Amino acid sequence: MENMLVDIKNWIVPMEMEAICFTADDVVKEKVIPQAADFKKMPYRDSADMSFYNSGPNIGERLLRKPFESNGSLETGVHLHWSLPFVLTHAKVDEDAENPELSFPKAPNRWLVCRRIENDLKYWLVESDLLFEEQQKGTNVTIPVEEWKGNGKPYRHLGRVRELGDVTDDSGSIPRFDLTAVGYGEPTFSAIYTNCQGVFGMHDSLEGVTDHETIKGYTVIGWYHNSDSGTAFVDVNDLRLAVEKSALVEDDQDEDTVSEVKLENLLYQGTVLFKSDTDGDMQSSDLIAEEVKVGVGNTSAEAMSAITGADDVDGEHVLNLFGSNSYHVLNDQDGEREANKLIHKEGFSSINGGVIWEIKQEEGTDEDSFVVADDIERKLIALNTAQQEHDKLAQEIEHYRAQLFADWYKYLLARYLPNYAPEKIDLNAVMDFMDQQVESLKTKALNETALKNKVAQLKRDFKDSLNGTKLELNESEAPRFWQAQNPVIAIELKENLKEGSQQTAGSLKAREVDGTGTVELDKLEFIARPFTPQRKKIFSKLIRDFDSITPDTDFGEFKPNYASWTSNAFSPVLLDWKMMYHAIKKIEGDDQRDRTANYEANFFLKNYQLRAKEEDAVLRNDIPETIAEFYSGSIILTESAGRQHQQSLEEHFGNESGFTSPLVLSQAMSGFNDALLMAKEVLQVDVNDTMAANELSELFSNTEIRNAIGDYNDTSPMPFSYFSPIRCGALSIAGLRLIDTFGRIRELNATEVNWSKGILAKEKKKWLSQLELQSGDSNTAPKVPIRPRITQPARLLFRWLTDRAVNNSIGTLIKSPIQGWIVPNFLDRSLEIYNPEGEFLYTIRSNENGRKLIKVNEETSFDDSGDHSNLDTWVKHLLATRDRTYLNKFLSTINQSLQNINPAIRSQYQELASLIGRPLALTRASFELELHGALAINQSWDSFKIDIDKSTPDERDNSDLFRVEFPIRLGDVAQESDGLVGYFLESKNGKAVYTTFYSQSVENDGGGFARAKPEDLKLKIGSSFTLTMLVDPMAKVTATMGILPSKSIEIPSALFTNALHNMEVRFQMNPIMTFPNMLNSADSSSQGDDETPFYLPLPGNPELSSKWTWQKPNEEISQVEDSTPFEAVIPDYVEFTEGFLKLKL
Repeated sequence: MENMLVDIKNWIVPMEMEAICFTADDVVKEKVIPQAADFKKMPYRDSADMSFYNSGPNIGERLLRKPFESNGSLETGVHLHWSLPFVLTHAKVDEDAENPELSFPKAPNRWLVCRRIENDLKYWLVESDLLFEEQQKGTNVTIPVEEWKGNGKPYRHLGRVRELGDVTDDSGSIPRFDLTAVGYGEPTFSAIYTNCQGVFGMHDSLEGVTDHETIKGYTVIGWYHNSDSGTAFVDVNDLRLAVEKSALVEDDQDEDTVSEVKLENLLYQGTVLFKSDTDGDMQSSDLIAEEVKVGVGNTSAEAMSAITGADDVDGEHVLNLFGSNSYHVLNDQDGEREANKLIHKEGFSSINGGVIWEIKQEEGTDEDSFVVADDIERKLIALNTAQQEHDKLAQEIEHYRAQLFADWYKYLLARYLPNYAPEKIDLNAVMDFMDQQVESLKTKALNETALKNKVAQLKRDFKDSLNGTKLELNESEAPRFWQAQNPVIAIELKENLKEGSQQTAGSLKAREVDGTGTVELDKLEFIARPFTPQRKKIFSKLIRDFDSITPDTDFGEFKPNYASWTSNAFSPVLLDWKMMYHAIKKIEGDDQRDRTANYEANFFLKNYQLRAKEEDAVLRNDIPETIAEFYSGSIILTESAGRQHQQSLEEHFGNESGFTSPLVLSQAMSGFNDALLMAKEVLQVDVNDTMAANELSELFSNTEIRNAIGDYNDTSPMPFSYFSPIRCGALSIAGLRLIDTFGRIRELNATEVNWSKGILAKEKKKWLSQLELQSGDSNTAPKVPIRPRITQPARLLFRWLTDRAVNNSIGTLIKSPIQGWIVPNFLDRSLEIYNPEGEFLYTIRSNENGRKLIKVNEETSFDDSGDHSNLDTWVKHLLATRDRTYLNKFLSTINQSLQNINPAIRSQYQELASLIGRPLALTRASFELELHGALAINQSWDSFKIDIDKSTPDERDNSDLFRVEFPIRLGDVAQESDGLVGYFLESKNGKAVYTTFYSQSVENDGGGFARAKPEDLKLKIGSSFTLTMLVDPMAKVTATMGILPSKSIEIPSALFTNALHNMEVRFQMNPIMTFPNMLNSADSSSQGDDETPFYLPLPGNPELSSKWTWQKPNEEISQVEDSTPFEAVIPDYVEFTEGFLKLKL
């Protein structure tokens, strides 16, 4: 059945309403933050009178509230704030739009506020979306004018509050703002009263109210005024969060047919009631600096666990397992290690890595028959190569656009605040440099378009080549980039922090209104347009309910939602934080910078080590004493951490867990990573030089630069900060301040902070012991060494190589990467060598005196000019340079490795492991460390000047970050699911260097062997290398860097199953003493057969008996059948023979 629009009437969506009462004493004592952005401070030049106003650069920082700023104020009286319901405060992506983007639902734009004192009702009308050039009484909100052209002010005042008796219908001639919960783009716009007074809040001065009159309460009713009912809808799936499902369906309609509800059919209501014992008492409690429990971690779960398990490191880890939902893998193979990997991965956020194209079989096709022609493989490689070039260029264009904004920002500072920039900055040179950037971006945009067209053409050609095959082309996500999460702070609040109380009661579901009876409301008809008779009854009913409501009023199932006020409550919404960062590498952001302070190649390895069985690198030594850099920000708090812990524990243990989450508020300290890159994440204004004094300046900034930047103006530069593209060093908290819904503040004592073990770059127990031994000021927050990270988004590309000629490292695997097979024969102390298809080639064993290795039993010639020449090259190296000692150590290393490799997919040859090893694949793989976009650059004035002098906009000062080497731990001997036996290094031209075999199972270095260590494999940003690896193909291989989530790859079984089926393992039987009846059957029924069975007692599983064959040198193969037990009779004679006993895998 198709979706239908159902016209639902008479439903009220509840809201939470809060009130605070301010006396003259409160105005003096209470610190209040100002509005988030004051656009009245915008600088501009009015083209009408040619006058300049608020002279200075048009940048967001001049307009925004700074963290820890509290110079706002509230007037005496009652302040009301209503919180919009969930469905209006959460953005959604319109997937059907041409350019899908996040958007917020429309918010109600009219509000009727009613106050009850004794038996008298008073009404106000709040018109939230009206725009005025001058500020209206009872409002404080300003918003910027879109596409301001220089006429008049570049901002407008939003909202109007009028007593209902003064209302005239003039709104039709007043400009309107498309109102949502975030207003002009500020996330806290509707959440904090000082941001939205006169829009989603109102001040009642109590003018004319005597001390003897008792306020009973307030109610507010919101609606959509003059909404375009043909297009303005609320999605029913969202609305059901606030409205009971059954309420959305007419009696004769199937509820599945409901898809949307018209805005004009929705009303919103919130109510606050003042208890009688508060008569005449409007005092707030005294402000006290509260001590609270604070936790810091890589994630909310870590921060929460750090608080709850503060005195027990092991208990903290257990809580973190449940808080991060990692406990569900504990019962899997390598469960504890896999859980630790998930916890580590949770400390990163993922970023789209682009597109990769893959070939898949049509549904219903046998996987084992997956065969791809060489020409199709080449075309797929060409398509993916072009796609990767396009995606990488697109990422770089984003980076250079953002950098152009940073440079333009600095240009504005230098032009309008000359004391802020060094004198040696030449504005004309800056403009020329930015012109070069614009031209470079234009060239890159043309190249991106060309690559996009190339991808489209290759895609069309490729699809044509699949005609007649059972293959199809699918678009998939390329490997994602990973960026370290900003540190997360969690705060456990004590009950006494909440002075006063305001408890919510009643139903949070929508309720149906019986429209009988009326309450006279003057001029209601045009303030609630469209105002039908039914709508008038609804308003009347709501007012009448409010006029008579008490906590004991019986409203049936759907009791109206209301809050009870006894005194001013404190409901935290924001947290201002200040952090001290003690960098190991101090790269200053001023013109006195020492150029030798750039990164050295060994910087990371000198300071950190990646230990076995650890997911992260740990600090080698203490953090050096450096001058700390202060970073600060403001974040929105949520209660998700405590709720998630409670839910996870209940899911695992049931309701009897006994764990009750305290009131914990948490959030990531957004902007920290940006600050390390000398960037500030704050609300930015549009690219517009509102002070441009001439046509040339206006053309430069407001056309050329604006068009080149586009929407990439998210962060502004901090030229005097430190440059830390590697996040390594120590943190300490310098200040915390809570902010409530009315903008009031509470200072928190931040000296006692619980840091999670996951964020510490040292073992937590040792670090805590070290702190206890340290002496000093107990009021000073300790320096906490943090785990190292690359500050920018990055990814480790770890991929199989399938073809040396074309270096197929594009990531999609349609041909086997196996160069050949090696089966260790521990019984014969030899190596069985097979080609990639599983066909036996020869055996390698030592000669009689053990001084060299030889090739014996060669059956199949092997063309070393083919795609898998690595195998034969390795064999030639063995025969030319190695002896019995090397072979024995090689077999011992393999045997030791296989003791620790136990893939979940067990093979049929597992029981023979004591005689032979499992078939091992010789493979090649590539490694590359890649950033999302280009390298971050130093934003200091000094670096800016140097870059301008070089006149190379694409080659900027990055403090030599590209020189730093990061270690990789390949494989994990402690994990049964990891199949790496060892590896050989390769030269830059891709040829393996077989002089040393690296393995974690090597006991002693030397003789061509080395115990693998992370320091053996190092990657620089933008660099790559290849390896030859010996692996169990049924297991994965894991690469661990610590600075990124670990990366595992495995070979699809469809690419090697046939090869395993082709394999035969040989046991040389030399000689065999047999009885005559065991050589040839006396059974006449076997005479005349093409193959004469060979009878022999067989080892191993009886189910494998049909897999055994016998072959004499240069003779046909015979089937082996299990013989009967020996009789206790010695025959007259025995026969001796030699040959090979073979086991078909």
